[in-house]
Amino acid sequence: MDLPLLFETGSMIEYLYKIIVVTCEEDIQLVRVIERGNLTETRAKKRIGAQMGLDLKCSKAHYVIENSGSIEDTRDQVTKVVAALKSSNHHWKLRLIAGLFCSGVVSLLIWLGTKFYQNRIMS
Repeated sequence: MDLPLLFETGSMIEYLYKIIVVTCEEDIQLVRVIERGNLTETRAKKRIGAQMGLDLKCSKAHYVIENSGSIEDTRDQVTKVVAALKSSNHHWKLRLIAGLFCSGVVSLLIWLGTKFYQNRIMS
């Protein structure tokens, strides 16, 4: 999920397993905000100033990707983070819970359907 105001709102943090923050140098951030939003420098600075500082966001993240360098440097960092996440077994626990829940719902629907069908036959 892409949640630019994750830490400011704080509403989704408890539901996320790992948080990745992408950061860059302040001057690069300013240029990117200006170009992406077609903003003046003053408006871009206000927008950046309204958000939590990148240093604080980085301190709250599980992984930080520094995006000030080349695309190859960024790609290497992303590859390392993806490898670390793939090596985790946490997703199996979530899949098991989701599978059990779905199996329970399907079983309940089959049971209810059977009871409904039996009641229609008898009446």
